Amino acid sequence: RRYGFATGAALPDGGTLPLILKDATRGQIETALFQLSQIVGEADQVLIYYGGHGVFEQVTGTAFWVPSDAVAGVPPSYLSASGISEALLRLQAGSVIVISDSCYSGALMRGGAGGEDFGALTPADRARVLAHLAEKRSRVLITSGANEPVADGGGDGHSVFARALLTGLERAEGPMAAQEIFDD
Repeated sequence: RRYGFATGAALPDGGTLPLILKDATRGQIETALFQLSQIVGEADQVLIYYGGHGVFEQVTGTAFWVPSDAVAGVPPSYLSASGISEALLRLQAGSVIVISDSCYSGALMRGGAGGEDFGALTPADRARVLAHLAEKRSRVLITSGANEPVADGGGDGHSVFARALLTGLERAEGPMAAQEIFDD
């Protein structure tokens, strides 16, 4: 709410789509992402935060999110990186940020890291870069690790990654780029 994101969205049929899913099943995640794709447009910004388990299947080279109803050792019951990517492609929002706090979440990336060095910019240049970025369609993935296991605890009731993210957001002032959140 602090950043202007809604926690529910109106559906065309008059219903409400809850945008916070706790202990979500695979079907709930997939349905919410699909329904969201039916209502967001170019002027919208979408933030997807996944905090949960992730696995990597060596034989296929596929990373997965593990929903609450997954069956241990049965990848078809997980949500694959390709399924996540397909759901994100349907979103016609102007910007989409996916924050994935799970093991092997770095394997969700298709391209390399990169971006602006915001620390080297003057305040005026930073404002110009942020204004320019706001005009472009963007897709950003911030992950808690590469293609590896990550720590679940150690962050004062959160994962180390979630604690660092929360601390960064608490300290942030005014508009910011996703790259700045990650870098800080």
